[in-house]
Amino acid sequence: MKRFAARVTSLIIFLVSGIFLFATIRLPAVIGSHMVLQQRSEITIWGWCDVGEKVNLKAGWDTTNYTVTGSPSARWNIKLKTPAAGGPYQIMIEGSNKIVLDDVLIGEVWVCSGQSNMEMSMSWGLPYQDEVTNATDKNIRFFNIPRTTSEYPQDGILN
Repeated sequence: MKRFAARVTSLIIFLVSGIFLFATIRLPAVIGSHMVLQQRSEITIWGWCDVGEKVNLKAGWDTTNYTVTGSPSARWNIKLKTPAAGGPYQIMIEGSNKIVLDDVLIGEVWVCSGQSNMEMSMSWGLPYQDEVTNATDKNIRFFNIPRTTSEYPQDGILN
């Protein structure tokens, strides 16, 4: 009987420890490759991880290695300063897995929201069709948040 109990205990420990081996750090949809960060400001990069997990961040414009420990609610965040406009840069985030954000620009970030007419897109056509067709500035980036509803607050954007 003691041998059976020892095997069951070992199996439980193995299964529980296996859960932690497959956990990964994650980022919200708004933080990713090709994003633009506000120049000359303090920004926050955040996400989710295991409780107590060490998360390291290295930004291509900075020589500092940032480290934080996952909170009791399995979240992490790191504040860092951004330089004047420039890029592209790379941001590396590492914990139990590694995330590399490429083609990150530093510049001016505009947040637009409002009435239903804010949904009108340049691609809808006249009178701006020529501007859309002939646009060549690859440094302008858009992040669209889809219209969704929820009965409770969301941690990220639903896809």
